[in-house]
Amino acid sequence: VYYGNGHRYQHNISLSGGNKGVTFFLSGGLVDDDGVLQIGKDNYRRYNANAKFDASLTKWMKLIFNTRYYNTTRNIPTLDNQGNYEGLFAQIPRTPPSQYLTSPNGVTSLQSKVALIRDAGNDNTIINDIVQKFATEINPSKGWTINADFAIQFTHNQFTSTNLTIYQDNVAGGPVVAASTTPSFVAKSQDLNTYRTLNVYSTYKFDAATKHHFSILAGYQQENAKFSQLSASRNTL
Repeated sequence: VYYGNGHRYQHNISLSGGNKGVTFFLSGGLVDDDGVLQIGKDNYRRYNANAKFDASLTKWMKLIFNTRYYNTTRNIPTLDNQGNYEGLFAQIPRTPPSQYLTSPNGVTSLQSKVALIRDAGNDNTIINDIVQKFATEINPSKGWTINADFAIQFTHNQFTSTNLTIYQDNVAGGPVVAASTTPSFVAKSQDLNTYRTLNVYSTYKFDAATKHHFSILAGYQQENAKFSQLSASRNTL
C-alpha cells in the first residue's frame, strides 16, 4: 500500500580538450529519484553543470575561469500538524494489519495514514546555486609571481508548504474534519545568500649566494556575505 518500486537514475556527460595555450572541461549531470512512496508526492531531481577554462595568454600571464551550477527540487508529503515525513516511516510499521483502508462509505481511513500521505498536501523545496571564480597568474620577472582571484556565489532557496484539511466519516456517513489537519494553510519562504571573496597576493623568491634562499609574500583578502529572506503564510484557504 505504502511503498512502491523506487527508481533512481543518474546521467553524466563530460567533454574536455584544448591545445598548448587553452584547455577546457565541461560536464553536466542529472539525477532523478522517484522516491519510495507509491502514494502522494515523493520525488527528487537535480541538475548540475560545471565549466573550467585555462588560457595562457602570454608566457607571463595565465587566466582561469570556473563555473559551477546546480538545481535541486524535492517534494514530500506534508502529513499533518502532528507528524512529518521522517516520522512517517516510524508510524507505518506501527499500523496494525487489521486497520481498514476505506470505510463502507468509500472514505479513506485516517489511521491508515494513506489519506494523510495522499491528500493532506506536500512540501516543495527548490535550491539554485551558482559559483563563479576568476583567477589570474602573472610573472613580471624571474622569481616574481602575482596571483589574484575573485569568487562569487549565489544560493537561492524556495520553500512552499501546502497543508490541506482532510475529512473522515462518521457512522451515518457524514463528513468529520480530521482535527490534526486544521487549519488548512499555505506557507512560502524565499531566501538569497550572496558570498564574495577577493584574494590578491604576490611572491618574490631570490637567492643570496648559493646557500641562502629567500621568499617574500604579501597579500590582501576581502570577504563579504549577505543574506535576505522573505516569508508569508495564509490560513483557512
